[in-house]
Amino acid sequence: MNWGEIKESKAEYPEVIVESTFEGFSTATQGLANLYITELEDTLRLTSGLKRDFQFAVYLGSDHLTSYSFQVFSFGYNIQLRPVLLRVESLIFEEIEGHPIVFGDNKIELSDDNDLKAYLERIYATQRFLNVVGGVMKLARKKKDEDTHLY
Repeated sequence: MNWGEIKESKAEYPEVIVESTFEGFSTATQGLANLYITELEDTLRLTSGLKRDFQFAVYLGSDHLTSYSFQVFSFGYNIQLRPVLLRVESLIFEEIEGHPIVFGDNKIELSDDNDLKAYLERIYATQRFLNVVGGVMKLARKKKDEDTHLY
């Protein structure tokens, strides 16, 4: 067998694309809220509904609310890096798609980087997402002020 030259994929890692959309978020929330990615492992992989080799989740949280996090969406992909399967928080998904979820079908598959970025922008623009962020900010500010007054 003559293999010739085999080239590495030029596709960007989906988690890098997702993380790039976080830029400016902390500033926009006055440092009271943040978005972060975690790799799903063990039981979370089995229950995620993604059925992909590589699985991640994006959470909204705050350094001031260490016991709280809100899963905005999870995503996964197989060894070829595309397509990316997103599983979006149900109320966010319903707001974007304009209809109720049937049989837990709050997933969308995206094959193009630009489509992925555009869908993420739609997620971040939903009233549901903005309301949750606003709530996190309010509670985080309260906790921050309480912690400041202890000293």
